[in-house]
Amino acid sequence: MSRRGSCWCYTKSADGEKDVAFTLIDGVFTTYDFPGAKNTYFYAPGNDGRAAGHYEDSNGLFHGVILQNDELRQYDFPGAVQTEIHGISDATGALTGNFTSDRRCLSCGEAKTAGACSVERVCVCEW
Repeated sequence: MSRRGSCWCYTKSADGEKDVAFTLIDGVFTTYDFPGAKNTYFYAPGNDGRAAGHYEDSNGLFHGVILQNDELRQYDFPGAVQTEIHGISDATGALTGNFTSDRRCLSCGEAKTAGACSVERVCVCEW
């Protein structure tokens, strides 16, 4: 919940097959379904009508999504295979969240992403 009378979140689609993001602003309920997504989620409301979250693609990977001027656009952290947005700043538009790097350790160790936003335990072993 953000500004008075507004909220952003997600719910089931009309057919009940997937999750879709929604806004409820001044009594107007609007759903958002990123094209080709299995599911779309909003987690970060902005007081200026923006919202942010992520969507799940057909491979089960998450990509950041931003609602601005009633349009959805994808945002992936550079070099990431997954991006999840959990916050957006009203003042600056800065995004907070997690990303998973495409770097892997062949010795079954930790793969640390650049920017220290996320650490994934990765085990890629060659037999």
